[in-house]
This record gives sequence, structure tokens and C-alpha cells, in this order.
Amino acid sequence: MAGAAKAAGRRTLILVLSDNGASQEGGPLGFVNAMGPYNFRPEPIPEKLRRLDEIGGPDTHSNFPHGWAMASNTPLRRYKQNTHGGGIRDPFVMSWPKRIAAKGELRHQFVHACDLVPTLLDLIGIAAPKEIAGLAQMPIEGESFARSIADASAPSKASPQYFEMFGHRGLWQDGWKAVAYHPPGTPFENDKWELFHLDRDFSETEDLASHRLGVRVERLVRQSEPAKGTRTGFSEYTLLIDGEPVGAMQTQFSFHNLISWSGLDIGRDRGSPVSHYTAPFEFTGRLSRVTVAMHDDQKLDGEGVGNAQMARQ
Repeated sequence: MAGAAKAAGRRTLILVLSDNGASQEGGPLGFVNAMGPYNFRPEPIPEKLRRLDEIGGPDTHSNFPHGWAMASNTPLRRYKQNTHGGGIRDPFVMSWPKRIAAKGELRHQFVHACDLVPTLLDLIGIAAPKEIAGLAQMPIEGESFARSIADASAPSKASPQYFEMFGHRGLWQDGWKAVAYHPPGTPFENDKWELFHLDRDFSETEDLASHRLGVRVERLVRQSEPAKGTRTGFSEYTLLIDGEPVGAMQTQFSFHNLISWSGLDIGRDRGSPVSHYTAPFEFTGRLSRVTVAMHDDQKLDGEGVGNAQMARQ
């Protein structure tokens, strides 16, 4: 009998998965009996404390407060009922000794609950029925992730995935996720959409939809003989995005020499304004990097000349 049970166990596919994220339904103070307030029976703090040791017993229907819910979902954001990570990310374990050789391995592909049925059908080699008892069946949503069970490097599903609950919405595709939190009772057009690159930021901490732009500008210095159509005394700047030029301009307003008593600020001008603006005229975006590169025709000839020039500054 023991041998038969062991053999049956090897043929059995076991799935372990949880409900969605930690609940926010306990509110800021939690409940010993969450059903009480729904039935016009308030639960003041003194009563909560008096019944503390009853939690988990037959006379309670407990729900912990927001603080514990946040701790349970850390480092993911928000709670059950939301479409941020704290409301939708769940542990999922598969064991099938006869068919799955991997033991204790992790998979990082994106999988949605609707992908489970097509995966099981794929694993056992059965096509979904087109009709049951003479009734036509709707196409099964989701996409099989069976390939990732055997291959940790297999890509995630190709199709986008939409999910929604209580007006909160989310859309995943190719490792990116757009998500909106919907405050109850407010117009949907007031919702703020956020964008996260889950492949690099699984806990959704860096909102890439907040319009921060890092720009690298390379100054192109003209030769002593100006090119045709170039105005003498003007400098040309080229804007590069991912190394590709996307625009250029000529201007006289630029630094040709750095003067020690004037200084050089990045993103603000703490000295006297040099044009029609009010100092400090701070840049409102985010400067991700500033690089000063010396081109060959900007370098000084000889160490002595260089020291002399620095001494003048």
C-alpha cells in the first residue's frame, strides 16, 4: 500500500497558491469581530483590548489593521482589492515529481490566474472543449506557461493582461505595467495612471509616468574655419537621445571660459541672471547625469600652457 501511495503521489500534480494580498478591510484599528459594525454594533477601542485574547476563537471574525496589512504586503504597494502589487501578487508552488524535474527552483515570468487552466490542459495534452452538453463555450482566456516550468529562461506570455477590481485598473505587457488607483466615488477621469517597469522594479517604487526626463547634451565646437552657413561666434549644440541626434541649435549664449568668481551651477543659477529670467530659475525636471567631455580641439597644447590657463581662472 505504501508503495502504491508513493507511486500515486508521483503522478499527482499539486498546486499551492494563496488568496490575493493582505486585507485592508480592518481599517486603521482592526476588528475582533468584523461583522459587528456591519450590523450596527460598534467596536470601541476598550472592547477591542478586552477581547484581545479571544482573537482566533469561535466568537470572533477578526481582521487586522492597516499597519499589519502593510507589513504583510511589504515591499509591495497597497492591499487586497487594489491592482498594485500588494493586491495581486501571490505565491504559487507546483509539484509533480513524475513530470516536473525542477525542485526548489524559482521562476520570474509573469503569470495571471487565467493562465492556469490553459497550462493544465497543455500539460496533460487535452484541448479545451468547444461545447459542453450542446452549449457552445466561450474561448478560454489566458496563455499556457508550461514552457517556463521546464525552462527558467522561457519568455513570459506574449499577450497583454488587463485586470480590474472596484474601479482600480491595471494593464501588463512585456514586463511593463500601467496601473491606476481609483478613490471610491470619484470621477474616473481624475484617476492618476502610473507606469512601472516590473522587470527592474517589481515592487513598483519608481513611477516612470511622472514625466521626468534625463537629457545628455553634447556641445559640438567648430573648427577655426567656420563651415558654410555658420555664424562666427556662435556655438552649435546637438541634442542626443540614446546616442541619436534629434535636434540642433546655434546660440551665442554659452560658456566659453569658466570664471572663478562667477561659478558654474547645474540645474539652477544662484548668481546674477544672464538673460530674461528670475534667478535661481531652477530646472523642474530631474537631471539624471551631467557629463563634461573635452573634444580633441578643446584640449590645450602642452602641460605648461594648461597650467598657465588654469592660473588665470
